[in-house]
Amino acid sequence: MDLLDRSCPECSSIMKIRNGPHGKFFGCIRFPACRGTRHIDTLQANTPDPTAGDELKKLRMTGHRKFKEFCEKMNRTKRSAYRTMAKHMKIPMEKAHFGMFNENKCREAIALFDRLMNV
Repeated sequence: MDLLDRSCPECSSIMKIRNGPHGKFFGCIRFPACRGTRHIDTLQANTPDPTAGDELKKLRMTGHRKFKEFCEKMNRTKRSAYRTMAKHMKIPMEKAHFGMFNENKCREAIALFDRLMNV
């Protein structure tokens, strides 16, 4: 079992590598009682868990809103929308998530969904 020496952001327990629909991530060993997670790329690189700045937070929120709007307006499942985003942005599907994006990737994805909804 791959355990992480960093604590869960929710309950301070140990974390372990888990597999999810968007790839690997660190999850609390107390799951399902605790749903604390950490992004695996950040922690594997031995960098501190990033606290996104205000601009990145706003962009991620806008991106999630556009993503949801795209799913509803275009009658797409989330999986289909993630597949579309990954294909158009030329990134692996497991990396196609706003929580993994920096400011530039967020802007790129937001513009993509705007274009796709206005076709």
